[in-house]
Amino acid sequence: DVFFHEYVEMDRKALQGLPAEERRARISDLRAADRRQGRDFMEWWLAEMVNGESPLRERMVLFWHGLFTSSVTKVKRSQPLIIQNEFFRAGALGSYSEMLHGILQDPAMLLYLDNNTNKKDSPNENLARELMELFTLGEGNYTEEDVVQAARALTGRTVTRGRAYRFNERQHDKGEKTILGKTGNFDGDDLANLLLAEEACPRWIAGRLI
Repeated sequence: DVFFHEYVEMDRKALQGLPAEERRARISDLRAADRRQGRDFMEWWLAEMVNGESPLRERMVLFWHGLFTSSVTKVKRSQPLIIQNEFFRAGALGSYSEMLHGILQDPAMLLYLDNNTNKKDSPNENLARELMELFTLGEGNYTEEDVVQAARALTGRTVTRGRAYRFNERQHDKGEKTILGKTGNFDGDDLANLLLAEEACPRWIAGRLI
């Protein structure tokens, strides 16, 4: 379901044919429109929290937003964050498993935690570390080597220029990995399932909810 969405699109191909001054003016206008879109969304969301018909859902949207944290200061554009919020809202009272699998393909999250630069020859551990420390297990329930291997499982999950999720198979590390005592040719979905199977995971999420 789409609850609030007004995508401000920046068509870079169309901009390429414009004179330099006109191109700069057009980019400036689009950025201003994107900032307005972000402000409009925040006003709408606050109104939903205060006066909406589903206060429990809105409380859970805020919970998921706090657990799976990301920010426009890093993502740069409002559209991916609005789509992320809609994802939280659609599944707010549903399955944590589905939420976890989904957030690992969420463009705003992938950009915020630099997984767009997570490639088989140069793994980036930011998403893997936050995934274990904040999203699923909590500190003390994994090792540094688990983070290294988890980052390998998440390689290739990237974002297109249009801020859509893309799996780049050529940049995915297909080698064997050992994570949390299990060994296999794990990818991002396998990683999520391994984390969900850990005893620390439900305890961590229940603790955050409480």
